[in-house]
Amino acid sequence: MSEVLDSLCTAIVDCEHKTAPEGDGFALSVGTKAMKDGRIVLDACKPVSAETYDGWTRRLRPEPGDLILAREAPVGQVVRVPAAPLVCLGQRTVLIRPDKAKVHSRFLHYWLLGPAAQHVMNSQAAGATVPHLNVADIRALDVSEMPSDPEQQAVTAMLLGALDDLIENNRRRVAVLDEMAKSIYREWFVHFRFPGHEDASFVDSPLGLIPEGWRDTELGSVASVNGSSRKPSATEIVRYLDISCLGDRTVEPPPVVVGSEAPGRARRVVGADDVVWSMVRPNRRAHALLVEPDDDWIASTGLAVITPTHVSGALLFESVSAGEFSDYLVSREGGAAYPAVKPKDFEGAPFLLPSAEVDRQFAEAVDPSHRLIWALRAESERLASIRDLLLPKLVTGEIDVSLLDLDAVIEEAVA
Repeated sequence: MSEVLDSLCTAIVDCEHKTAPEGDGFALSVGTKAMKDGRIVLDACKPVSAETYDGWTRRLRPEPGDLILAREAPVGQVVRVPAAPLVCLGQRTVLIRPDKAKVHSRFLHYWLLGPAAQHVMNSQAAGATVPHLNVADIRALDVSEMPSDPEQQAVTAMLLGALDDLIENNRRRVAVLDEMAKSIYREWFVHFRFPGHEDASFVDSPLGLIPEGWRDTELGSVASVNGSSRKPSATEIVRYLDISCLGDRTVEPPPVVVGSEAPGRARRVVGADDVVWSMVRPNRRAHALLVEPDDDWIASTGLAVITPTHVSGALLFESVSAGEFSDYLVSREGGAAYPAVKPKDFEGAPFLLPSAEVDRQFAEAVDPSHRLIWALRAESERLASIRDLLLPKLVTGEIDVSLLDLDAVIEEAVA
């Protein structure tokens, strides 16, 4: 087996040491912030023009099967170049082109994400003021412990790849379902093309013309904000939900903590169909619908927990997820250094309440998507846990890949 990474590759090329100018989206610049869990987060990439793409790939044009490694902020993330869209290197990254005659490209991807390579890369980077790897460090990365059997590499890549492909498929389904829910909301409550709209009369309101029988009201009249709180007991095991778990319409599993070690802010009780919104920096739109949170979830007092009382959870979530709602929160924030809003700001937010029948029909149309999204994300979390458990054992040869029943593993994860 070759001793260093450079001997397994036909090229290892550094990025341009400057920020790519934003362009029309001919291609995407993959920076370190767009690299997560071994995959490219397309929404976090910067769109660039054809001219920028040509300039940023003049040393080597990325091809499917190539790898991009982050050498700073943070060190060690590795992603695969996709067949589409076209991508170029963002700052602090390196392009790696494996030699297919010497190493399986996808296996190398997983091996670089494994414990041996990650330990070496992070150890080498730790001594710097800003942890980073030089290109020379990457080329000299010790690969002497990498299994050299081509069949073992191929099967390992296939097994781990099958899990990642399932996760990616779920991610695509979630994106489609999420966009469907948003589209239905816009159609019914922005353009007023709801069932029966042809026969509807419209009346004036502070929001403009709205269907007769609908009400221009405040959020506090249809939902409670921070309605319940408690302090976890010292021995209780809870999952602490704070802003770090939230994205724009997404929530990651909260970390497990013992009650005695839980932050003092762990007080908000959350339940099914609650919506959580960060009260800090509302422009970040950190919020999510909690379709079926576990009973042990406790939220930070830095989050507003909005519980539907006189409206469906589906409509509540889509209403407070709309851009107008976040714009309202931003207009109410106080504190220049630490912009935040208060619970009363949520309570006073404008809310368009339709007739009970339209609300019921909307929930019937959208609620299944919300629940399937929740289920798909939970399934992906289980698949990712299995992948993360297997990856270090498979890439080092600790587990004999010929003895692993992947179908049984997947069946257990999705059950």
